Amino acid sequence: MEQENLIRRLVFWNRFWLMLLVVIGLGCGANHFLDGIRASNFRLTGRMSSDGLKLFTASDGPLVFTHLLTNSGDWAALHQSIPVTDSGGPFITTDEMKKLQWHDRNNQPIEFPGAKAKITEPFANVLEQ
Repeated sequence: MEQENLIRRLVFWNRFWLMLLVVIGLGCGANHFLDGIRASNFRLTGRMSSDGLKLFTASDGPLVFTHLLTNSGDWAALHQSIPVTDSGGPFITTDEMKKLQWHDRNNQPIEFPGAKAKITEPFANVLEQ
């Protein structure tokens, strides 16, 4: 009789800890999944053309573009932060980008990479509401 009670308690606690671990695992997985969805809402992209750079975002902001980054690691700080209030985003002309101070990965000043440079992701700060 006592052995049956011990076995029942053991089975109960085994089920309890197993369910607790499953719930924690599901909670962590759901949080990771939702973080990915939230991050994609604020994902910033740029499309380069001979005329300049068109910046896009998946959400309507509020975002502020502060830097540009190319796929080779070159970057430039914008002279003035560019606010984004709709998903269309701003347009930066090639002449404006030539005026920016560009740097390579090692933070050494370089010339404007040109229209061939692929702007991977503009840096931005997400404004808290």
